Amino acid sequence: MAWVNGGPATTLASEDRGLLYGDGLFETIAIRQGQPCLWRAHLERLAAGAARLGIPMPPIAQWRAETAAMLAAAGVPASATLKLVLTRGTGARGYAPPAAPCPTRLLLLYPDGPQRPWLRSWEQDGVLVRHCRTRLGINPSLAGLKHLNRLEQVLARAEWPPPGEAPVATRVAEGLMLDAWGNLVCGTMTNLFLVDADGGVRTSDLAHCGVAGTVRDLVLRCADQLGMPVQCCRLRPSALGRARGAFLTNALIGLWPVRRIDDLNLDPQALPPVLAARIRQACFTPEPDW
Repeated sequence: MAWVNGGPATTLASEDRGLLYGDGLFETIAIRQGQPCLWRAHLERLAAGAARLGIPMPPIAQWRAETAAMLAAAGVPASATLKLVLTRGTGARGYAPPAAPCPTRLLLLYPDGPQRPWLRSWEQDGVLVRHCRTRLGINPSLAGLKHLNRLEQVLARAEWPPPGEAPVATRVAEGLMLDAWGNLVCGTMTNLFLVDADGGVRTSDLAHCGVAGTVRDLVLRCADQLGMPVQCCRLRPSALGRARGAFLTNALIGLWPVRRIDDLNLDPQALPPVLAARIRQACFTPEPDW
C-alpha cells in the first residue's frame, strides 16, 4: 500500500527530486500490535536530517495522522513494516534546489508474511557475516543521514545471494562495509557493535560516512544507563580479532548476535543478556500516545 501527500496513490511526479537525484530521506519503522515502534526516535531523526539538507519538515502531527489513517485503511495489521519517505519535491531540471521547495511525503506499508524459520535461530544463536568488497565513500556532509542514495549498499548487498537461496548452515545474514580509508563502519543495513573483554561496547563514530541508526542510539543510551563502558570511535578491521563478540542492530531486526565473520569465530553469548533484553523490548514495544 502506498500513500503520497496524504492519500492513496500509485504514481509519483516524474520531476520529483527524490526520484531524479536521491534528494531526500527515509525512515523504516516496525509496526507491532497495529502501532509504530520507536516512533519519536524515527521522526526526530527525520526532522534532524531534513534540517541538515534544507528540506522543509512537515509537522510531526501530519505524519502521525497520515500513518494512523493508512494503518486503519489497511485493517490495522498486527505486524508490518512502514517506510516514510521525504523528498524535496519537484523542481526545474538541474541540481540547484528550488528556492521554495514543496516536499513530497510518501508512505509505504508492507504487511509481514509468515516468519522465516531461520530468523529465530539467528536471534538466539547468532548470524554469519561476511566482508564486502564495496566500500563507503567519505562524505562528512552526509555522514549519519538516512538519505535516499543507497547505491553503495545496493552494490554491496549484490555480493552474496539472498538467504533463501543458500543452505541454512551457510546463510549469510549481513555484510560488513569499510570506508575508503579502510576503517570498519557498519553493515549494509545495520550498525555494528563490538563487545570487549571487559564487557564494554564499541561502535564506529560515523564521522565520515554511515547511518546513525535509531537502535544504535538506543544501545548507546541503554549501555550508559547500565553502567557499561561504551565508546564511539574509529574502528580498524583488526579490532574484530581482539573482540570477544559482536552484534548488529536496526529497527526491523532489533539485535542479532554475530557468531562468525568470514573465518573468524565469535562468542554469540558475549553480549550481556540484560542489555540484549532491554534493546529487544524497546525495539518492538509500541509507544503509548505516539
